[in-house]
Amino acid sequence: MRVITRTIAVTAFAIAAGLTGTAQARTVNYPAKGKPSFTVEVPDSWTVTLAKEVGDYTDLGSEGGTVMQLRTMDGNAEDVEAFLKDTNDYIEKNYSDVNLTVTDKDCTLNGLECSVAHGTGKEKDGGAPVKLTSGVFALSDGKIGEIWYVAPADDTAGIADAAKIFNSYRSP
Repeated sequence: MRVITRTIAVTAFAIAAGLTGTAQARTVNYPAKGKPSFTVEVPDSWTVTLAKEVGDYTDLGSEGGTVMQLRTMDGNAEDVEAFLKDTNDYIEKNYSDVNLTVTDKDCTLNGLECSVAHGTGKEKDGGAPVKLTSGVFALSDGKIGEIWYVAPADDTAGIADAAKIFNSYRSP
């Protein structure tokens, strides 16, 4: 009887979760005007500040404090590793106790060649622990795309959303 009750409870929960729907997302293009170099899907609950010019960052932010930045730069597939190193150097300069590991040196995501690093660190002010991810992509328009995020270690919803945003990265 316990198994049946548990199955009914799990089924009821799944149905209720399905009825509440999933969080809505919107497509963010970079650059915002003209033909995009890349797009990402961003939850409606996140703030979006679009870049004013190509090369500037588009900033994304979760309610829990996770921050993402995205942009393009001139370069090609051979430059991906050098750009990832530059991004990681920036992170190490602005956060303490950074431990980044290139987990995917020669990866592809949605058909794009990339390099991705994951790690941890601490806020320079206050020492709060953070989770870090950075990625650099060879885009279909011949540019290099950069995306990185820093998340308070306790912003589990923001980290999950950031991973979804990261994995939605596409170049039309």
